[in-house]
Amino acid sequence: MKKKMEELEVYVSEENNVCIKGSYDIHAEVDSIVIMNPEQVDVVIQWLQEAKSEAMQNIDSPTEE
Repeated sequence: MKKKMEELEVYVSEENNVCIKGSYDIHAEVDSIVIMNPEQVDVVIQWLQEAKSEAMQNIDSPTEE
């Protein structure tokens, strides 16, 4: 399995780990890779959903400085 979006890619490695590969700079020579044991994926999904909710709340009602 392999999915790609802009500068993100999700795939299953040969060792059956779930990997997220990304690049912050298109000119960077080295990509960042997060490698997870399949058992960690559900927790990471929950954390991402919580972070998304927080980010969306901040976008909807930004704090004034």
